[in-house]
Amino acid sequence: MVHLVKVRIARAWMETPDIRVLELAPQEAVALPMVSAGSHIDVHMPNGLVRQYSICNGPGESGFYRIAVKLEARSRGGSRSMHQDLEPGDALSISQPRNHFALSEIAGEHLLVAGGIGITPILAMARALAERGSPFRLIYFVRGPEHVVFNDALSDGRLAKHLVLHTGLSADQTAMELTRDIVSSGDNSHLYVCGPAAFMEAALTIAVAAGWAPERLHREYFSALERLTKPGMMRFCGHGEAFGF
Repeated sequence: MVHLVKVRIARAWMETPDIRVLELAPQEAVALPMVSAGSHIDVHMPNGLVRQYSICNGPGESGFYRIAVKLEARSRGGSRSMHQDLEPGDALSISQPRNHFALSEIAGEHLLVAGGIGITPILAMARALAERGSPFRLIYFVRGPEHVVFNDALSDGRLAKHLVLHTGLSADQTAMELTRDIVSSGDNSHLYVCGPAAFMEAALTIAVAAGWAPERLHREYFSALERLTKPGMMRFCGHGEAFGF
């Protein structure tokens, strides 16, 4: 039997024109299960749909789970409901957190690459690595400045010095920047990538061509609409246009 956790929406706000952030707190006076960077939950919505979302909490943030939901033009009811039907105080049921996108414990350096809403698990990873003092680089691609998610967190000095932000690049320009970042990484680096499927496939293809071993490559697919027939563990929790973020 699947054990669900009862939560309520404690806070909600629009982070960008099409991304809504929600903070979920327990309905009862019990602690939420601990999470590690890269974790996600299943959200059971009142309309009967179940969707998966990354938990964006940073180290020391407890008592709630923060998630970000992009409103999809082709929504089948999930993102639309999360944007239009739910308000602070409303009740939801969620799964226990799971993590299929965890940080490597043996990497010498971590190369974190995000496209659009794919920043959600990547941000949690960056904050965890900054807290540990581990070496990492954070590369973030978005359509334009108004689409940067969690700008306040990214502007924090502990993350800002590791961040390279690319806005409005073409597909060719994006591939060129990905190649530069991946090829320049050391042999003990691990790559973590989350974003639209074509964006992720480009990054992974570049890494494989550069000789990166499979165990150094970590990916988080984030849309059932973008499912690709790739081996290994995958998760789907959103949608983005190819290279359009």
